[in-house]
Amino acid sequence: MHYCRFKGATILTYDVIVIDSANLFYKLKKSLRTSLEIIKKIINYIEGDIKGHLKEEGEIYILFDPISYSDLGESKNFYFSLNERKKILTDYKANRTYSPLYLETIELLRKYYLYRGDKIKLIYSDEHEADDYIEPLLEQFKDKKIALISNDLDFARYINFNVHMINEGFDKIFTKEQFEKLFQFSPTIAANTMYKALLGDQSDNIVGACFMKKVKFNTNIKILCRNYLQELSKSEITLNEAIQQFKTANFQQLNKKTDKTAFDILYLTLAIVDLKTPILEKLYTNIRVIRSSLSEKNLEPYIHSNPENKTINDMIHKSIYGIPFKQFFGKS
Repeated sequence: MHYCRFKGATILTYDVIVIDSANLFYKLKKSLRTSLEIIKKIINYIEGDIKGHLKEEGEIYILFDPISYSDLGESKNFYFSLNERKKILTDYKANRTYSPLYLETIELLRKYYLYRGDKIKLIYSDEHEADDYIEPLLEQFKDKKIALISNDLDFARYINFNVHMINEGFDKIFTKEQFEKLFQFSPTIAANTMYKALLGDQSDNIVGACFMKKVKFNTNIKILCRNYLQELSKSEITLNEAIQQFKTANFQQLNKKTDKTAFDILYLTLAIVDLKTPILEKLYTNIRVIRSSLSEKNLEPYIHSNPENKTINDMIHKSIYGIPFKQFFGKS
């Protein structure tokens, strides 16, 4: 780990810091009533706390969910017509609402950091969500020390020795051990994806494959799923390999086995129910919704950064704070 000393204290620093903009908005909004109040708090946090944990040559990536350029009442829901996940599951996030201040604040955030040089990059598009960008981004920085700024547990699937999840503060890193205590399995891309696909996620309006209407089990399906997830998280197989395991499993062969694995037992149970209800089809659909839509794809088309532009930056800063950037931060 890379540490530096700051005012007598030792702090952890990172090569890359990734910020989930929507999550940060709600974390800092609290009782604030205007977009200007919120954006000031966000900027102060980035310029102060976050940059204080960035290595000298480090980079900051700010991730954005799709933003509608014309509100048309969309401030009451999360519907975006080009969203790749909405194309697969029309009910995706249909029950989620957000603050009318969200669009205003996020647009200010995007404008504020658009011309501040190549050390601060914005990642956004009309099709993909913030967590879609994480997997290809981490692939790009395999051997780097990375901090993910979010308390969205979808980000937890990437936790490892080099990747930290900062859900409260840099002094309270969300650890692998904390995740295991909450979910009883270790975080991996495959295990976390299968967890949501099998058991669902109410916050995203995803119905788990095991809890579709008319699906009934004679056994405790949650225990079978948990046993499978523990087994999966201990293995080193990828998500694609885990999916293939389901698709190529043979009911008769597995049923004849004397020593059945947790996967064998879960698959046999699901396959029996699948005779009446397309539970496995629902599982595969859920996986398509949950997994990164940019897995193994080029991230460059979605990365936006421009050379530093003092004139534009001062205009934007003054419109928010009422004083120039350098004067505000005590620079000559």
